[in-house]
Amino acid sequence: MKSKLCSILPVVFILMVAINPVLGTFAAHAQPSKTQGASDSQIESEVTARLSSTDWFPNLRVQVKNGLVFLDGEIPSQEKKDWAEKLILKTPGVIDIVDRSETTLQPHEILSPAAEETRKLLQRFHRLVPYLVSSVLILIVFGLLSYFAHKILLSVIQKRLKSILMAQALAKVFALFFLMIGLYLALKSSGLSGLAYTVLGGTGFIGLGVGLALKNSLENYAAGILISVRETFRKGEIIQINGIEGVVQAVTSRGTSLMDYEGNHIIIPNSEVFKSTIKNLTRNPNMRADFGVGIGYDDSVDKARKVIRETLAKMDTLILKDPDPLVTVDNLGAATVNLRIYFWFDAIKYSKLKIQSLVIQKVKEALMDAQISMPDDAREVVFTSPLHVVQSAEKDVPAKAPDKINKSETPSMVDFHGEDLSSEWNQVKKQALMSEASEKGEDLLGQ
Repeated sequence: MKSKLCSILPVVFILMVAINPVLGTFAAHAQPSKTQGASDSQIESEVTARLSSTDWFPNLRVQVKNGLVFLDGEIPSQEKKDWAEKLILKTPGVIDIVDRSETTLQPHEILSPAAEETRKLLQRFHRLVPYLVSSVLILIVFGLLSYFAHKILLSVIQKRLKSILMAQALAKVFALFFLMIGLYLALKSSGLSGLAYTVLGGTGFIGLGVGLALKNSLENYAAGILISVRETFRKGEIIQINGIEGVVQAVTSRGTSLMDYEGNHIIIPNSEVFKSTIKNLTRNPNMRADFGVGIGYDDSVDKARKVIRETLAKMDTLILKDPDPLVTVDNLGAATVNLRIYFWFDAIKYSKLKIQSLVIQKVKEALMDAQISMPDDAREVVFTSPLHVVQSAEKDVPAKAPDKINKSETPSMVDFHGEDLSSEWNQVKKQALMSEASEKGEDLLGQ
């Protein structure tokens, strides 16, 4: 039985393969065609009747050829054209549409695209209103937090730091931190997560660009902070920066204001002040002054030095004893032995110019009283032609002896109390503190 079944199966398979094409052809002839039973004239009549029932297409002409519908003429709008094409495709027997018509817009339809876009934007805005409200509330809350954080931190930091600018900078950094968090959360709540990441990521590049554009201003700002923190000088002190000497008026975030002894206002950028060598002339009130004097080669150097030291000793109310005054031989000139005198005095009490002038005067008088000569520098005169010397017939007249100096009429060596030797520093300081600084802004040195 099993062997018979195996022999029959190949025969059945061959018969099925042979019969299948015949069945396929029969089925194709048996299936009704899409155009079967509908001629072109019938399709044209059907399409025309359907379109005419709407009264929307008075200028539209319809023609059908082999199941293809040709449209000619004018259609009032694109929307109606789309509707007509869908209607035609649903008509039995239609294969496709060949559109050769033109779309005409009515006056009221010209702004329809803009109106449609406006409508969509309003719908979108209506959906975003809750998110926008929450974003605004977040910004307001974090703005208030930033404001109060700045006030509180500023008051706390100012108690620990003397630098006003440093305290303001630190407080502003913390306040900016709160603002950045608020901006990030506001963008996230409004659905702009990508923009939030972009803002945070682009902050560094923006900061770099701003830093390069405001390099000088930021450099002066940072230098002002360091100057106020280090307390290199205080308001009212006399300082010297790059050869410029004056009384400190103020230090702002941009520059340092000075007033010189002539009353001129000088503004030096903080970056230049910070990089320069600063000479503070008032931190140590003791100042050294010096001057030179030349004596003749025939005079005793030891005697001259002794006379000068005794003269300086008599002026002990003006000249400091510690350090001691110093008299040295500076160099040998053409006609004089040049001495250099050094002495110390209180620059806060006395003017350097006035006291130096007085000391020179007293030393000169003491040397003259001691019969120590102070000759002028020798000069060599060269004559290009021989000189004819003629002896005068007049008798030599004895030289007149110099008048004797009446000691009672000569001012005393220590008679200097009638002179005003006070320092100009107090006067200039008073003017500098009373006058308005040329550089506007908050003074970082305080009072």
